[in-house]
Amino acid sequence: MLVMMRQVLPALFPILLPGMMPKLMPDMLKAMEKVVPMPDYMKEQMPELMPTVMDKLLPKMLPQVIPYFVPKMEAYLKHEQLPKAA
Repeated sequence: MLVMMRQVLPALFPILLPGMMPKLMPDMLKAMEKVVPMPDYMKEQMPELMPTVMDKLLPKMLPQVIPYFVPKMEAYLKHEQLPKAA
């Protein structure tokens, strides 16, 4: 399964990303605040600004981003216990 995922993720990632972004955005903003010092007015604008920026940047960055995330996803799948079917 992991070998298949490695080959399919570059095509799937752009399709799945729009649905994932709203769920990931709060965690991304928290992580960004830890790394990038921002004045309060900028923190207030981030929830509005970040989705627009990501929509414009990610399509161009996907070839660089996917190799970073695929090993993390594989590690997660290897160590995570999937629920048993009822």
